Formats: sequence, structure tokens, C-alpha cells
Amino acid sequence: MLRSLGSRIVGSFRHVSAVSVVGLLFVFFVSAAQYFQLAKMARLEIQLQRLEGAIVSQRPGRPVGSTPSQTVGPSVVSLKGAPTKGGASAKVAIIEYSDFQCPYCARFATTTQREIEDVYVSTGLVRLAFRHLPIESLHPAAVSASIAASCAGEQEQFWPMHDRIFQSPKDLAAPSLLRRARELELDVPRFEKCVASGQKAQIEGDASEAKRFGLSGTPAFLLGSFQADGSVRVTKKIIGSQPFATFKEAVDGLLAAK
Repeated sequence: MLRSLGSRIVGSFRHVSAVSVVGLLFVFFVSAAQYFQLAKMARLEIQLQRLEGAIVSQRPGRPVGSTPSQTVGPSVVSLKGAPTKGGASAKVAIIEYSDFQCPYCARFATTTQREIEDVYVSTGLVRLAFRHLPIESLHPAAVSASIAASCAGEQEQFWPMHDRIFQSPKDLAAPSLLRRARELELDVPRFEKCVASGQKAQIEGDASEAKRFGLSGTPAFLLGSFQADGSVRVTKKIIGSQPFATFKEAVDGLLAAK
């Protein structure tokens, strides 16, 4: 009797152990499958990022192997409607055509632009101007970001909104743009009404002007000297997020010619 009872207990123990092992193996294989799926997704994301970089670097507006600073035929443009930064007595203008979702534009805004501001804008020699050139085929959130920045500009906060957007250019959902507006202590109902109106006239006008100069990639820059009436006589253009030295050479040449 005792032997029979012992056999039943051992059999039960073996049954439980077998079930436990099967359960552990099941959990292991499910976890392994999830791990490999996540790893595959991570690899795909990296490949997509590299592909986007390659596409952007080879767009017509950013030809491979082109000279960073190029001389263009003199053409007079107005800065009407463009947000600007710098004194009214500046001799030279740098007009940027930019896309708020473009990684190269973000790199310029957080590096080279700051050097330009320190050396030229703060000393009254250069005025920066911003023009919108969202590339919707690559950056579907760029237009909404441009609208948000323009609406912040209606409350004299374009540049602070510009800086906040470029600090996190991948976070451009409507709630995130609204959060930035609150951080800037904007009149939020007024901001929301402006955004809802979908103001695109300025953005479309900027894009048309860019096309006139053959600019199709971002960032791109027109440089020139201010005229007596406040317009800019453009004589140079720079393609891509170039280092400060490229802008220094172009700006110093324009200043020397004044």
C-alpha cells in the first residue's frame, strides 16, 4: 500500500515537473521571438533613417559634389513677411529656406546658426531671415510645424517657437506643438484659432520664391546686401547645412564689398 502511494506521488511530481518545463520552454520561445522581432524593427528603423539621409543629400537642391557657396546673378528680393533676427542697420542678409522636420535644418539651427548669431548678428553686421520650404513628400508634419511657428510669430514669439521645434524635430504632433505654445505662455485660444485656420499663404509664397532661385532642398540660403529701401540684392547662395567657415567666407566677402 505504501509502495503504491509512493508511486502515485512520484508520478504526480513527474507530471507537474513536465508541465513546468513545457511552460518555461513556451515562455522562453515567445520571449525570444519578441526579442528578434524588436531587433528586426530596430534594424529597419536605422535603414530607413540612412535612406532618408541619402535621399535628402542627393535632391536637386543639394547636388553631390557642388560648391557650398555659389555666386548667383544679382536679384532683388523683399523680406516682407519673413521673421528676421538682427538690427535694422545690418549690411548683409542671410535668408534661410528651411523645413522644420528636416534633420539637416535642425543641425544648422542648433550649431552653425548660433555661431553666426554670436559673430555677426549680435554685432549688428548681419540680419537673419527665415523662409518656409517644407518638403511634404519626406516630412509630412513640416507644414503643420510651419503653421504653428507662424502663429507663434503673430504673438512675437516666432524665434522661441523655432528654437523649441528644432530641439525636438521628430516630435511635431499637434499636442506637442500646443505644449510648446503653453511653455512660451502664448495666448493659447488665439494660437489654436490661428492654427485651425491653416494659414498657408506665407508658406506657399516662400516656396514659390525658393523655386525661382532653383532651391528644392533644405536648408538653402540666399545671401546679399541690403539696399536703401530695405530690399536685399542677392548675389550668393549656399546649399546644405554647411559649417560656419563657409558662411564666414561668404559674409566677409559681402561686407568687404560694401
